[in-house]
Amino acid sequence: MRRATFLLSAAVVCLLPSLSMADTACTSSLGGLPCVNFIEAVSPDGAGSVNATNFAVNVSAGSLGTEIWQFIGVVPSFVAGPISGTFNIWEDHVGGTISDKLSLSVVNSVVIATFQSDVEGVPMTPFVGATGNIVENGDIQYLNLTSLGLSGTVAIGFQSDKEPTVPEPGSVLLLLTMLTLTGGFFGAVKLRRT
Repeated sequence: MRRATFLLSAAVVCLLPSLSMADTACTSSLGGLPCVNFIEAVSPDGAGSVNATNFAVNVSAGSLGTEIWQFIGVVPSFVAGPISGTFNIWEDHVGGTISDKLSLSVVNSVVIATFQSDVEGVPMTPFVGATGNIVENGDIQYLNLTSLGLSGTVAIGFQSDKEPTVPEPGSVLLLLTMLTLTGGFFGAVKLRRT
């Protein structure tokens, strides 16, 4: 009975989708840069948050509407500007299905970053001539701001609502077969000893 319980619990644990309990705060590897992370929740649809650290002043952060979040803050070091950039975030590959868009502007050290996600059933149009194109992976990803001259000044990150992958039925069958064979082998060994 104990062996059956163990095998069943092992199968359940192996079949769970990968759930990440990632830290949504800005990472220490950014060296104390002013940092904004737009975190889009997988469930419920439309939920999310804006996390910001190391800015001289956080003017505002929050939702502007359905699937749109904005951050306005002042970086400690002076940036004259105006500097602006747009980034397309794709679900599968660049040029495929657009998932999110992020726009950024900096004027006189004031950073305005806006993150917009796709609304179910409403088509989203990508930015034309975007500064960058990124394929989402479900983790926190940071924009490459080198072309805007902002590398080492500010870090802008996002975490899309990419669904965790669920194992294919074939791999589930293979796992159950291997667990059954393993249980049968250890059962036969135990019978021989008694």
